[in-house]
Amino acid sequence: MAGHIYYLSFGEGKLAGYLIRCTDCGLNLGVDPTRYATAEKGRVNDVEVLIQKTFPGLKIAYADRLRLEEQLKRTPAAVTPEQRQTFLMEPFGLVNHQVEARYANSSQFDKLSGLGCLGTLLVGVGLFFVSLAFKGRTQD
Repeated sequence: MAGHIYYLSFGEGKLAGYLIRCTDCGLNLGVDPTRYATAEKGRVNDVEVLIQKTFPGLKIAYADRLRLEEQLKRTPAAVTPEQRQTFLMEPFGLVNHQVEARYANSSQFDKLSGLGCLGTLLVGVGLFFVSLAFKGRTQD
């Protein structure tokens, strides 16, 4: 964090935290960098190799959750309605702040949506004028 005027920062600033970003979906999450041995910059197709390189203690840190998920794979009916609701809402909780930030000013368009709306309007107006040109004379 640093003081700024119109995005021109003044001074050194202070560290506000660390974010990790998913390269597939763009999700940003807060992260504690001390948990990781290293950061992998390239794409790794083997999850086990990625775990060994970046977070060797992952299976220990998340042992309870991994055990629960494995149990649910074997016997899906064992989940209670409360657990099911918690599991279903979990991903929405992760992306909630980004969705709220994106739609806080809902009158804003991204470039692709704006072009789509403009194209729709232009096609509609164009078809209207084309229909007028081919309408011909009306009879009483």
